[in-house]
Amino acid sequence: MAACPAMWLNNSVNAWRSIPAVILEYIAERTPTSAGQGHSIWVNPHWLTNFQNFLAFDVPTKRQDVGETYVGYVDVKSQPVQFYVQKSANFTATTANAELFPFEIVKLNEGNAMDAQKGIFKAPKSGIYVFDFAAVDLPGGTDLVVNIHKNDELVASGGPVGSANHGTVAIPSMLQLTVDDTIKITISTLNGMLYSDPLRPMTHFTGFLLEEDIFA
Repeated sequence: MAACPAMWLNNSVNAWRSIPAVILEYIAERTPTSAGQGHSIWVNPHWLTNFQNFLAFDVPTKRQDVGETYVGYVDVKSQPVQFYVQKSANFTATTANAELFPFEIVKLNEGNAMDAQKGIFKAPKSGIYVFDFAAVDLPGGTDLVVNIHKNDELVASGGPVGSANHGTVAIPSMLQLTVDDTIKITISTLNGMLYSDPLRPMTHFTGFLLEEDIFA
Protein backbone atom coordinates (compact mmCIF):
# COMPACT_ATOMS: atom_id res chain seq x y z
CA MET A 1 0.00 0.00 0.00
CA ALA A 2 1.38 3.42 -0.98
CA ALA A 3 2.30 5.74 1.88
CA CYS A 4 0.16 8.84 2.32
CA PRO A 5 1.86 12.28 1.93
CA ALA A 6 1.88 12.85 5.70
CA MET A 7 3.65 9.53 6.29
CA TRP A 8 6.19 10.28 3.54
CA LEU A 9 6.91 13.74 4.97
CA ASN A 10 7.31 12.34 8.48
CA ASN A 11 9.72 9.66 7.22
CA SER A 12 11.74 12.21 5.26
CA VAL A 13 12.06 14.56 8.21
CA ASN A 14 13.02 11.70 10.50
CA ALA A 15 15.75 10.74 8.02
CA TRP A 16 17.17 14.28 8.06
CA ARG A 17 17.01 14.31 11.85
CA SER A 18 19.24 11.25 11.98
CA ILE A 19 22.08 13.08 10.21
CA PRO A 20 24.60 14.59 12.64
CA ALA A 21 24.84 18.37 12.59
CA VAL A 22 28.52 18.28 11.60
CA ILE A 23 27.66 16.36 8.42
CA LEU A 24 24.87 18.80 7.55
CA GLU A 25 27.35 21.62 8.02
CA TYR A 26 29.83 19.84 5.73
CA ILE A 27 27.14 19.43 3.02
CA ALA A 28 26.08 23.05 3.31
CA GLU A 29 29.63 24.34 2.90
CA ARG A 30 30.22 22.30 -0.27
CA THR A 31 26.90 22.76 -2.06
CA PRO A 32 27.60 24.75 -5.28
CA THR A 33 25.24 27.25 -6.79
CA SER A 34 23.72 26.67 -10.23
CA ALA A 35 25.80 29.58 -11.56
CA GLY A 36 29.02 28.08 -10.29
CA GLN A 37 29.84 31.07 -8.12
CA GLY A 38 31.26 29.23 -5.16
CA HIS A 39 29.12 28.16 -2.27
CA SER A 40 25.33 28.35 -2.43
CA ILE A 41 23.06 30.36 -0.18
CA TRP A 42 22.93 27.23 2.01
CA VAL A 43 26.36 28.21 3.40
CA ASN A 44 24.64 31.16 5.12
CA PRO A 45 25.11 30.53 8.85
CA HIS A 46 21.39 31.18 9.39
CA TRP A 47 20.48 28.30 7.11
CA LEU A 48 21.68 25.53 9.41
CA THR A 49 19.88 27.03 12.41
CA ASN A 50 16.66 27.45 10.48
CA PHE A 51 16.89 23.97 9.01
CA GLN A 52 17.51 22.44 12.43
CA ASN A 53 14.50 24.37 13.76
CA PHE A 54 12.45 22.91 10.93
CA LEU A 55 13.58 19.41 11.81
CA ALA A 56 12.55 20.02 15.41
CA PHE A 57 9.01 20.86 14.27
CA ASP A 58 6.46 18.08 14.56
CA VAL A 59 4.84 17.58 11.17
CA PRO A 60 1.09 17.17 11.80
CA THR A 61 -0.59 13.96 10.75
CA LYS A 62 -4.28 13.34 10.18
CA ARG A 63 -4.69 12.31 13.80
CA GLN A 64 -2.90 15.28 15.35
CA ASP A 65 -4.69 18.35 16.71
CA VAL A 66 -3.44 21.32 14.70
CA GLY A 67 -5.43 23.91 16.63
CA GLU A 68 -8.27 24.44 14.16
CA THR A 69 -11.15 26.73 15.16
CA TYR A 70 -14.52 25.29 14.26
CA VAL A 71 -17.45 27.52 13.29
CA GLY A 72 -21.07 26.68 12.64
CA TYR A 73 -23.40 24.75 14.88
CA VAL A 74 -20.83 22.99 17.08
CA ASP A 75 -19.46 24.76 20.16
CA VAL A 76 -20.50 28.21 18.89
CA LYS A 77 -22.78 30.32 21.06
CA SER A 78 -24.16 33.70 20.07
CA GLN A 79 -24.29 36.51 22.58
CA PRO A 80 -27.90 36.37 23.88
CA VAL A 81 -30.49 38.83 22.60
CA GLN A 82 -33.83 38.53 24.40
CA PHE A 83 -36.44 40.76 25.99
CA TYR A 84 -39.74 40.69 27.86
CA VAL A 85 -41.68 43.90 28.48
CA GLN A 86 -45.17 44.63 29.83
CA LYS A 87 -47.61 47.50 30.12
CA SER A 88 -48.89 48.40 33.55
CA ALA A 89 -51.56 50.85 32.33
CA ASN A 90 -54.45 50.85 29.88
CA PHE A 91 -53.75 52.01 26.36
CA THR A 92 -56.17 53.73 23.98
CA ALA A 93 -55.33 54.31 20.32
CA THR A 94 -56.01 58.01 19.78
CA THR A 95 -55.21 57.64 16.07
CA ALA A 96 -55.46 54.84 13.55
CA ASN A 97 -52.30 52.72 13.48
CA ALA A 98 -51.18 54.18 16.80
CA GLU A 99 -47.81 52.87 17.96
CA LEU A 100 -47.92 51.00 21.26
CA PHE A 101 -45.56 52.56 23.82
CA PRO A 102 -44.24 52.91 26.43
CA PHE A 103 -43.86 49.53 28.08
CA GLU A 104 -43.62 50.51 31.72
CA ILE A 105 -42.31 47.17 33.00
CA VAL A 106 -39.06 45.61 31.75
CA LYS A 107 -38.73 42.05 32.96
CA LEU A 108 -35.75 41.21 30.72
CA ASN A 109 -33.66 43.09 28.16
CA GLU A 110 -30.49 41.10 27.55
CA GLY A 111 -28.52 42.73 24.76
CA ASN A 112 -30.35 46.06 25.28
CA ALA A 113 -32.02 45.80 21.87
CA MET A 114 -35.50 46.73 23.13
CA ASP A 115 -36.28 50.42 23.74
CA ALA A 116 -39.18 50.06 26.18
CA GLN A 117 -39.89 53.80 26.26
CA LYS A 118 -40.34 53.95 22.47
CA GLY A 119 -41.71 50.43 22.11
CA ILE A 120 -39.20 49.60 19.37
CA PHE A 121 -36.89 46.59 19.06
CA LYS A 122 -33.76 47.07 16.90
CA ALA A 123 -31.91 43.94 15.81
CA PRO A 124 -28.23 44.03 16.90
CA LYS A 125 -27.42 40.92 14.85
CA SER A 126 -28.65 39.32 11.64
CA GLY A 127 -30.56 36.09 12.11
CA ILE A 128 -33.88 34.46 12.85
CA TYR A 129 -35.90 36.02 15.68
CA VAL A 130 -39.02 34.87 17.49
CA PHE A 131 -41.56 37.42 18.76
CA ASP A 132 -44.82 37.09 20.64
CA PHE A 133 -47.42 39.67 21.59
CA ALA A 134 -50.34 38.95 23.90
CA ALA A 135 -52.92 41.30 25.35
CA VAL A 136 -56.52 41.75 26.51
CA ASP A 137 -58.91 44.34 25.12
CA LEU A 138 -60.90 46.74 27.29
CA PRO A 139 -64.69 46.30 27.35
CA GLY A 140 -66.50 49.13 25.60
CA GLY A 141 -63.83 49.72 23.00
CA THR A 142 -64.12 49.18 19.26
CA ASP A 143 -63.04 46.01 17.49
CA LEU A 144 -59.38 45.61 18.29
CA VAL A 145 -56.76 44.88 15.60
CA VAL A 146 -53.12 44.64 16.68
CA ASN A 147 -50.22 44.59 14.19
CA ILE A 148 -46.55 43.68 14.18
CA HIS A 149 -44.40 45.81 11.86
CA LYS A 150 -40.94 45.12 10.52
CA ASN A 151 -39.34 48.39 9.35
CA ASP A 152 -42.85 49.92 9.05
CA GLU A 153 -44.01 46.97 6.94
CA LEU A 154 -47.00 45.04 8.29
CA VAL A 155 -46.00 41.41 8.83
CA ALA A 156 -48.69 40.03 11.19
CA SER A 157 -52.06 40.99 12.67
CA GLY A 158 -54.52 39.62 15.17
CA GLY A 159 -57.22 40.51 17.65
CA PRO A 160 -60.66 39.68 19.04
CA VAL A 161 -63.57 40.85 16.90
CA GLY A 162 -66.79 42.13 18.47
CA SER A 163 -65.57 41.41 21.98
CA ALA A 164 -67.17 43.22 24.87
CA ASN A 165 -65.62 41.24 27.73
CA HIS A 166 -61.83 41.20 27.76
CA GLY A 167 -61.22 39.42 24.49
CA THR A 168 -57.66 38.20 24.06
CA VAL A 169 -55.17 38.71 21.26
CA ALA A 170 -52.04 36.63 20.65
CA ILE A 171 -49.64 37.08 17.73
CA PRO A 172 -46.64 34.75 17.50
CA SER A 173 -44.15 35.38 14.70
CA MET A 174 -40.77 34.21 13.45
CA LEU A 175 -38.84 36.66 11.26
CA GLN A 176 -35.55 36.92 9.42
CA LEU A 177 -33.90 40.20 10.42
CA THR A 178 -30.72 41.97 9.44
CA VAL A 179 -28.75 44.36 11.63
CA ASP A 180 -30.77 47.49 12.55
CA ASP A 181 -34.12 46.11 11.35
CA THR A 182 -36.87 47.30 13.70
CA ILE A 183 -39.97 45.68 15.17
CA LYS A 184 -42.89 47.56 16.71
CA ILE A 185 -46.55 47.06 17.67
CA THR A 186 -49.42 49.20 16.41
CA ILE A 187 -53.19 49.36 17.00
CA SER A 188 -55.04 49.71 13.71
CA THR A 189 -58.44 50.73 15.03
CA LEU A 190 -59.12 54.23 16.32
CA ASN A 191 -60.13 54.07 19.99
CA GLY A 192 -58.98 50.47 20.24
CA MET A 193 -58.14 49.79 23.88
CA LEU A 194 -55.85 47.41 25.76
CA TYR A 195 -56.45 46.58 29.40
CA SER A 196 -53.72 46.33 32.02
CA ASP A 197 -52.90 47.52 35.53
CA PRO A 198 -49.84 47.56 37.80
CA LEU A 199 -51.02 44.59 39.85
CA ARG A 200 -52.08 42.49 36.88
CA PRO A 201 -50.11 43.35 33.73
CA MET A 202 -52.02 41.88 30.77
CA THR A 203 -50.11 43.31 27.82
CA HIS A 204 -46.95 41.32 27.06
CA PHE A 205 -44.32 41.62 24.34
CA THR A 206 -41.41 39.17 24.10
CA GLY A 207 -38.67 38.34 21.62
CA PHE A 208 -35.36 36.55 21.30
CA LEU A 209 -32.65 35.64 18.79
CA LEU A 210 -33.21 32.04 17.78
CA GLU A 211 -30.31 31.60 15.37
CA GLU A 212 -27.63 34.10 14.38
CA ASP A 213 -26.34 34.36 10.83
CA ILE A 214 -22.70 33.71 11.75
CA PHE A 215 -21.25 34.85 8.42
CA ALA A 216 -23.65 37.73 7.72
